[in-house]
Amino acid sequence: MTSVFHHVRKDLRHSRWLVAITWLAAAGILWPAVTPIGERVGLVEWLPFLRYGSWLLLFLSVGRIVQLDAPLRDTAFHRSRPVSQGTWLVSKLMSCAIVILPMALFQVLMFPLAGLRPDVGDLMLIFAEEMLVHSVVAMIALTLAARMETYTRFLTIAMGLSFAFLIVFVIYVNAAEYLSRETKPEWSYDIEYLKLSRQLVTQIIAVAGLLIGLFITFRARRPERLTAAIAGTTLAASLAWFFWPVNFVKTFTRPEAEAPRSEWPDLSKVEFSFREDRFNGNKNARFNWGFGGYNDIHYQHISAYSRMEGLPPEWWVYPNGYRSSLVSPAGVVIESRQTAWAGLAEEIVLPVVGIPLPWKWENPAPQVEIGEFQKTKVDAAGPNAVLEGEVEIPIKRPVVLARIPLKAGASARIGNRRITVTSVEITRNDWVSYQTIEERPISKLRGGWHGEPHRTLKKIAINSRRGEFLNQVGESNSNHTAAHYALGSAVTNASVSMESSRGDTQVSSDWLDGAELIITGDESGGTFRREFRFENVNLIDTSWRP
Repeated sequence: MTSVFHHVRKDLRHSRWLVAITWLAAAGILWPAVTPIGERVGLVEWLPFLRYGSWLLLFLSVGRIVQLDAPLRDTAFHRSRPVSQGTWLVSKLMSCAIVILPMALFQVLMFPLAGLRPDVGDLMLIFAEEMLVHSVVAMIALTLAARMETYTRFLTIAMGLSFAFLIVFVIYVNAAEYLSRETKPEWSYDIEYLKLSRQLVTQIIAVAGLLIGLFITFRARRPERLTAAIAGTTLAASLAWFFWPVNFVKTFTRPEAEAPRSEWPDLSKVEFSFREDRFNGNKNARFNWGFGGYNDIHYQHISAYSRMEGLPPEWWVYPNGYRSSLVSPAGVVIESRQTAWAGLAEEIVLPVVGIPLPWKWENPAPQVEIGEFQKTKVDAAGPNAVLEGEVEIPIKRPVVLARIPLKAGASARIGNRRITVTSVEITRNDWVSYQTIEERPISKLRGGWHGEPHRTLKKIAINSRRGEFLNQVGESNSNHTAAHYALGSAVTNASVSMESSRGDTQVSSDWLDGAELIITGDESGGTFRREFRFENVNLIDTSWRP
């Protein structure tokens, strides 16, 4: 072990400047975290350059560490003091680990410095994936450098392989886009979690395969074995990426924001029924049709008229999901699926903060989506088809998550996010204009959207003392997101005005005294499911058209 440590110190000493630059680039992720809140947004766009730049520098650093002592190099250090191949390999792996360990720690340290507080479990998962990503980069560099005679040749081969990979990637992307033109991509949380599961497994296979390849190569003293190991590793990683079926990442994530189970509505008491209604005011119909397009392919959307009664007043029906099949008389089956997910309607939050609504809004679920099919396939199915499946209707309620004084500098932390008001003013148009910055960890293991999966935030400006709230009249978002697990920021510039039904649309100069920004979210109360089956469906009938 003393010999191993000696070689590690030697390796790091001879490449200390390149390693130091690599660490400096990786530490750039901490730059926005220690910058004043109002100045961070302008720095976030630099994070991808620092991150991917640190990967490139890591590749060069590992390549130099290994190549200066590569077996085929005439001036290799180990020739003056012969060591076993096992000692050589262990020392290089330890040197790589020492280089990549601080890079992963910088990613984890960024969150508390920025005032964000992910769970300990999330931080451990973030650290684990950062180590995996950097290990893949390091192992590729180690594998190439170990069989090169000079560092210049290592750089030349690396650039050639990178260029070849870029060409293959461009061809693959264009071919995949061409072959999938007639397929509308499906999206769901499960799919996103499965993508990450495959990504993690692919990284594990890549590291393990390259390590095994190196061991076999140095044990057999035959370089061609390394080529076979790389080819086998690439094939295994590719198969894992496309066909890995286990969605283990989903088990590591928290579920969507749920209300306490004791407060969920009793869905067994909810009355749901399909019905007929007048389509365009001139004909009774079971369905409402719509048309859309994707990649020049036309799709026909189908909604069924329905009604839902019996929900408590604080619970609301959101856009539904479905799994359905259109079966033609000839037995041809056309599948359709949509995952239920919904945001938040800000209008229904106001009663929670004690401000009466100026309007009444019932939520009887007058229609539910039941299918979306390619128009050409619908026409091929012909009349008298069977449309069957199941609808999934999420039940949610709005809740107030935070109340922030509507003044510059005020902030609130909501879970992993921090929202800060940076400026507030009453404009010449008698509108209240304010700007907020929302910071959050971009964490793929938590869904990758806003740091807390399945929850959408809304902001409402109110003055509780006056019993008044302001309507949104304009909003612009500039989203800056970095790579995996880097700091993300969203800037919201909003202008709001008085409710027009009051008659007085002027915002008084003292309106901001006691004004607040209400941050609302939604909580799940379960999912209502109902199977359906419609006989003698004629989707190609054009008599319903106005």
